[in-house]
Amino acid sequence: MRKKTFCIFLVAHCVLWTLVGLASTNIPVDSAEAIAWGQDWPLGTDKHPPMSAWVADIFYRAVPNPDLSAYLASQVCVTLSFVALWKLARKFLSEDNAMLSVLFLEGTFYYTMLSVEYNVNLVSMAVTAWMLLFFYERRWFGFGLLAGAALLSKYTNAVFFAGLGLYLVATRKGREEWRKPGVYIAALVALAVFSPHLWWLWKHDFYPFEYITARMGYGEAYAKWLAHLRHPLKFMANSLGSTCVTIILFFAAYFRAKPRMKTAFARADPFIFCAGVAPALSLFVLSAVTGLEIQSLWGFSLFGMLGIILFSYFPCRLEEKTIRGCVRAVYVIMALSLAVYAGTSLLDTSAKSRRFDGRGLSAHVRDAFEREYGRSPAYVIGDIWNASNVSVYAPDRPRVFLNGDPRMAPWIDAEEVRRSGAVVVSGSPEQYGEYRSRRPGITAPAEWTMTLRAVTGHTRERVIYYGFLPPEG
Repeated sequence: MRKKTFCIFLVAHCVLWTLVGLASTNIPVDSAEAIAWGQDWPLGTDKHPPMSAWVADIFYRAVPNPDLSAYLASQVCVTLSFVALWKLARKFLSEDNAMLSVLFLEGTFYYTMLSVEYNVNLVSMAVTAWMLLFFYERRWFGFGLLAGAALLSKYTNAVFFAGLGLYLVATRKGREEWRKPGVYIAALVALAVFSPHLWWLWKHDFYPFEYITARMGYGEAYAKWLAHLRHPLKFMANSLGSTCVTIILFFAAYFRAKPRMKTAFARADPFIFCAGVAPALSLFVLSAVTGLEIQSLWGFSLFGMLGIILFSYFPCRLEEKTIRGCVRAVYVIMALSLAVYAGTSLLDTSAKSRRFDGRGLSAHVRDAFEREYGRSPAYVIGDIWNASNVSVYAPDRPRVFLNGDPRMAPWIDAEEVRRSGAVVVSGSPEQYGEYRSRRPGITAPAEWTMTLRAVTGHTRERVIYYGFLPPEG
């Protein structure tokens, strides 16, 4: 019975959150970025490890529609994480509580409104959930594969290894594993999986870490003592804000349980703390000690075990009537979240709006290039938002040469771009001027104006500057 309820929830979540993305006329920036990266299957990017780009390309090839493929990829990742977390929950909780520990995640923004935009966080969410399950089950070869994949998904997943390392050192069951070959096999397998990217990082001077340290405020934090307090508290507040509905759902059910059927602050399996609490706590402590700003989205994959944590430290036995009420409440939360997301999609007219006309932009600049040079462009130079839109909405998908900078797209041969020519796009004349100074052959910019239109009738015009790097011959 519970399995059927859980499976219905999985299908409803996956289908509805995939479809609600289609209320937007344009895929979000991170999704466009991932698809644009993915066509070259790079070993690394200027911001992240490469796995999310590979997954994006797999889905795009399977479903050659950029919108549907991106939204579907996101929800497949969420669904896979739900399945792994349910399997893990059943190791510690009753069948009822294991089901609810996952269903209550519908109240966590990371699994709902923030999950529509496909990016590194979604892949990370799925991989780390299965990684924790394999670790607990001592399936060491599989854990090693997933540990390597976790690092290929997002660098901050390293905090999970701090928690799992604590388990291996601080618990009797964990220490026993050091006398067996499994841990060492897992370490070797993880290193083998991650080593191609590690080689790429070495070859390119660890360039992505410039992006990471810039976002963390590295170099400024130590000079501002208040940052040691403000930044960790901000991370905590953002995390609580993102998970508060899940916490409310749990305690609403907990307080309905009869007094003899519940306990507060129970002693839980040490794995719950090490795998579920310690990773987020590590980021909090890191921010407090260094003053670095931890981005709230870095907690994306850290709260999957929240339901398991709550049911473990506050165990309760719920009556059937309460369980049915909890399931109904989850669907109410799902419906409200879907309505809010769809509504904001229909009203958004911001610069990187879900009402952006990426298809129109792509068609316009490609047609202009073809009229001028009698061929389709093989490359597009520009910022990640505009250039990726030109690429992903083009049937022949011209390759993105990000800002015309070889450091940001080292898989692109600059000489080949010069020979083949390229479309050049930008959202500002100043940035377009920078491209011309970097590549002197680029033509003067033309302007194309799109109108971003909300369902209320409110409009906003956005000017795109475009031109060409003429092909040789």
